[in-house]
Amino acid sequence: MGPGGAAYERDVEQVEETPAPAKPDGRARGHPEAGPPRPRPARRPGLRPRGAPSVAVPVETLRVRLGAWTWHRRHRLLFLAVVCVVLATVGYRLRWWRRQELPRIAEIGKTQGLAALDAGKFDLAYQLLSEAERAVDALGDASEGSAEIRGGAEEAAIFVNQVPDRLETILDLADKPDPESWSSHFDKVYKGRAILIRAAVTRVPDASGAGQYDLDYRVFPDGEGPRPRRVGRIDLRGFRLFESSPPKLGEKLLLGATLDALRFDKDNEEWLFGLEPDSGVRITHTKALEVLEWPSEDELQSEENP
Repeated sequence: MGPGGAAYERDVEQVEETPAPAKPDGRARGHPEAGPPRPRPARRPGLRPRGAPSVAVPVETLRVRLGAWTWHRRHRLLFLAVVCVVLATVGYRLRWWRRQELPRIAEIGKTQGLAALDAGKFDLAYQLLSEAERAVDALGDASEGSAEIRGGAEEAAIFVNQVPDRLETILDLADKPDPESWSSHFDKVYKGRAILIRAAVTRVPDASGAGQYDLDYRVFPDGEGPRPRRVGRIDLRGFRLFESSPPKLGEKLLLGATLDALRFDKDNEEWLFGLEPDSGVRITHTKALEVLEWPSEDELQSEENP
């Protein structure tokens, strides 16, 4: 073989021995151990390939699509529009009618509600005055008699929610050997229920605000004689009615409030009837007390000055 044939054979051997470029896993492409080629994941329809430029949809195309969507659903959309119009009309009419009725509801509370309160018809008075109070709240404070209606509603709430027992009875029940049982009983039966207090102010805070209010009102259990072993007092700490409208020393008061707690003060050896801070109401409709068989002011004065 000549020189040219030897060179040709060397070139063929070099081509056959040149390895294929390696893949990232280190195996030659086409190697028997490389396995079959991995199939590419199918691209989900509607997704733009990574790196592909975004294609803007013409406005006219969007209009056509929206029109087609609306046309195919025209019956449902028409029905929904009719329902919305009917609901809006009914709501407007009810609101208009309610607005026209508010002055009449307030007037009924002012006349019939307050009259029922004076007559001792507490349930009827509470219902009429509560509705009238909501009416004047909607009309605003400019409505006639709003202050009188609100005051009557507060007093009616006191009368209709009175405690089922006298304070003397409550104090007698409190002095029992099982404090946990008593606490649960108080919260269930008496907490949040209203009491009426007629008393004079015997102590007021000083000019700097130190001290607290006190009344000449004490609770003595029945059957313990002139020197009772247990004494109850109204605790007026945090009572906001006196903070907004401070009474004077010696002033006679007729109040309503709701009970919050009853606890024993070891330092002073007395029971304290705690009141809910925002529950204070000044009672002005004194005729209602006659139904509860309370003595009138004239009867009290005659007893003090025989």
